Amino acid sequence: MLSIEIAKKLKDAGLPWEPALGDLFYWDDYDHWERDVLKEHDIQEATSGISECTADWIFAPRLEQLLNAIDKCGYMWKLRTFLTGNSPPAPRLPGYLIEAWEGEYPDIRCTVLGTGEAKLAEVVARALLIILNREGGNAE
Repeated sequence: MLSIEIAKKLKDAGLPWEPALGDLFYWDDYDHWERDVLKEHDIQEATSGISECTADWIFAPRLEQLLNAIDKCGYMWKLRTFLTGNSPPAPRLPGYLIEAWEGEYPDIRCTVLGTGEAKLAEVVARALLIILNREGGNAE
């Protein structure tokens, strides 16, 4: 699950959320953030408008939702994984690279690299943040 920090940044950058069953999200429990999965009763609450608290929910998109949002912005993307370190005793850690570019403008690229503790979804989310900030939050 994405960290609350990057999920908040995506919301602030204008990433839209149409609540769907199984979506991951955070909600504010007064002094800390709780993680949750959207269930049937949550969807009814979110779509009926009976609860003001749903406006404070923070969507934490999964990898496929992040890549879909990049597509909706009109960007092409290429994702690569690799192992860092090439000799013992250095541990070989996973690394991730995403390149995204506007379909008509292949020279305008967004490249994000993450290694070690970085999760693949976090790397893709950072690329989406760059795109949303360029586009003014237009991922619809």
